[in-house]
Amino acid sequence: SYLYYADRIIELPIGMIGVAVGTVLLPMLSKQIKSGDHAAARTSMNRALELVLLVGLPATAALCVIAEPIIRVIYQHGAFNATDMAETVPTLIAFTTGLPAFLAVKIFAPGFFANHDTKTPFKIAAVCVVINLFFNLTLSGPFQQVGMAMATSIASWVNLSVMGYILHKRGLFVPDALLKIRLLKMLMASAIMAVALLGIDAYSAHLYGDGILRNVGILLVTIVLGMLAYSIGVLALKAYSIGDIRQRLKRR
Repeated sequence: SYLYYADRIIELPIGMIGVAVGTVLLPMLSKQIKSGDHAAARTSMNRALELVLLVGLPATAALCVIAEPIIRVIYQHGAFNATDMAETVPTLIAFTTGLPAFLAVKIFAPGFFANHDTKTPFKIAAVCVVINLFFNLTLSGPFQQVGMAMATSIASWVNLSVMGYILHKRGLFVPDALLKIRLLKMLMASAIMAVALLGIDAYSAHLYGDGILRNVGILLVTIVLGMLAYSIGVLALKAYSIGDIRQRLKRR
């Protein structure tokens, strides 16, 4: 049950960001690769990866930093008690450590599909299932369900690494200078947001009570302030501009 509760939350950014961008990316890559324009395909993958990480990195930081109030507000009602929350919070954090990989895989997979290659992703996934099983058996003993969530995250990072390596060898994915510098700046902006959320959560912790609407309101304010801190960090560091975002949305 703890795995299920945590997984429901982690699936939200995966579905809203990773799946959406990956779905749009596939026909674009197919057209570019079919025409032999591999340079354009590489650029498309770099920009798509930027887009999912622009939202995915702060989501990762936020889910790790304010996992407890999120679980409390969403689930801690009726039969779901403080003990259940204490078990679900670290499970969510363990899943969240793999969120960037979960999202990036949704961008790398179309690189294979656009080349009419479904066998390679399947083979990689099969290996990752074995890796997941191994770490499940290894980590579930000392860490119980948290270890199982950790195993899923580890397998996802392996999946991403192997996919990226193969795409790089095929010349379909080469991280460009813009991706590297933007990734670094987005990490810095996410760190700024995480520090801000720690302070906001410490200040607001005593404000939570029995009222559901009150608790939802406090959590929403916390999230909005965190988003504001991240947005300021992104714009101040010039990781992304408003013009870049508008351009991406127009293309979508």
